[in-house]
Amino acid sequence: MTDQLKFYEAFKTTKGKDMNEMLFLQGQQDCKEGKPHQSGKGESYDRGYETQYSFEAVMSELHKGP
Repeated sequence: MTDQLKFYEAFKTTKGKDMNEMLFLQGQQDCKEGKPHQSGKGESYDRGYETQYSFEAVMSELHKGP
């Protein structure tokens, strides 16, 4: 299972909502590529973008060091 799908499964489980996997992954990919968020693409896209953004913020903090 790819990291993106692991994030999706974890997110879907915690939110308890039915999500469109393709839109979720597209939101994640757009964020990873530094593309601006595209409003109006749906909740699944928004959540994918948000999940990736949050993940990158946490990883950035972890790698800052003391």
